[in-house]
Amino acid sequence: MKGVTKRKGETVFRVNLRFYPEKLVKLCFGKGEKVGDYLVFQGKFDEKEVYEGFNRMLEVLTN
Repeated sequence: MKGVTKRKGETVFRVNLRFYPEKLVKLCFGKGEKVGDYLVFQGKFDEKEVYEGFNRMLEVLTN
């Protein structure tokens, strides 16, 4: 993840697909726009919700 930013009232963040499987990312956050090695998400996400999603993905990958 490259940080969570706010733009025009929406939350924007990206996930590096080199480190997280695309299917797992989509399961946690829904559909994002693929840009190179990243999935970029933009929408009405709560920042806390984004960080909790990353924690869930890390749990899945480490267990």
